[in-house]
Amino acid sequence: MPGILRHSLLLRFLCLFTKVMYEATNW
Repeated sequence: MPGILRHSLLLRFLCLFTKVMYEATNW
């Protein structure tokens, strides 16, 4: 299902973004 795929991709992107932001603030 494309809806599930899109949701999974969004979750992955959100996780990556959060990780990057954490790294930036931890700098």
